[in-house]
Amino acid sequence: MWIVDSEFTDLRAIPYIISNIVVITSITVLMNIFLERHNNLIYSVLLHFGFNIIYVFLNADIMFFVILTILYLIITPFAVLFRNKTKIRNQR
Repeated sequence: MWIVDSEFTDLRAIPYIISNIVVITSITVLMNIFLERHNNLIYSVLLHFGFNIIYVFLNADIMFFVILTILYLIITPFAVLFRNKTKIRNQR
């Protein structure tokens, strides 16, 4: 018997798994940007807990995870580009 952390055990599991991979990777990148910029681990920890607290109170359908994935696929590259531009500007 498989133990799954979600009720998505049918074909909805595929977007759920993809969403988890994308969102966890994006959160990790964003946490590292905050850590690098502020040199304070508490910001990264708060970002992590702020993301996780949503799931305590949320009973969402698979479309929420799809939308969340799209949002993180938009936000994270912009955050990385912003980080790179400010890093180059600060090196001059």
